[in-house]
Amino acid sequence: MWRALHAPVWHTLFYLTIIVWEILTMSLCWRGAFRMLRTLRGNAALFRRALGVAIAGLTSGLVTWLVAFLTIGGEWFLMWQSRAWNGQEAAFRMVAAPGMVLLVIAQPEPQDAV
Repeated sequence: MWRALHAPVWHTLFYLTIIVWEILTMSLCWRGAFRMLRTLRGNAALFRRALGVAIAGLTSGLVTWLVAFLTIGGEWFLMWQSRAWNGQEAAFRMVAAPGMVLLVIAQPEPQDAV
């Protein structure tokens, strides 16, 4: 219990920080997706640049869920001990889904590997 943050201002600050971070993540992912779609049949160099934006968005999401929820919430605040508010399984799903997408889109294209 010594690790708990009892002041409501900390709760609000962390909550707002997570919301802003998720808005940034969403914006990067949508921008990357639209840029990838727009350049799908066009220039390969533009498509690879669009991949960079999508990769930044997915990485941002992974950092949010891996650091904020699995590491800080799970380990520092011992979230895994609670039956009422243990969100580690949900946080793992939120890491696994974008993580798999990130692995797929980060793979080099066959012509790029040569």
